[in-house]
Amino acid sequence: MFKETKATQDDFERIANKVSFTTIMGNAILSVLKLIAGIIANSSAMVSDAIHSASDVFSTVVVIIGVKLASKKPDDDHPYGHERFECVAAILLAVVLLITGLGIGIRNIVYLGVQLVELIILICARPLLHQLPHFCNRHDRIQHILREAQGQSQICVRIH
Repeated sequence: MFKETKATQDDFERIANKVSFTTIMGNAILSVLKLIAGIIANSSAMVSDAIHSASDVFSTVVVIIGVKLASKKPDDDHPYGHERFECVAAILLAVVLLITGLGIGIRNIVYLGVQLVELIILICARPLLHQLPHFCNRHDRIQHILREAQGQSQICVRIH
């Protein structure tokens, strides 16, 4: 029925590289399209998702390099092999994803803070703006009273 074949390490690396390259190209195109759409729509969520897709591209590149270095055969300097490079690659990925997540989070928190300050100013200013016409009317009435008072004082001066 099925013919059993034994995949060699070279076949595995070739297939993994092909899949990784396809992933890189797909995520790169997706990242650019999301970024363009996010900028046009003024959507911070879409821009954040574009950055996440770009970090996936970087992650895939780091994984490819890490696997390549880790699969090296033992040599005089590394008699037990190079497998620790997988750990180094994983730590590097974790740090990059942490920095990316913090950057997106801090940017959105600052944006939210600015919007919150604007909202508080609008909430506080609304009653004042509502009172402004009344204040202007009072000011006009005071001016009218002062004019009448001046007129009355002139009448009083004429009478004496």
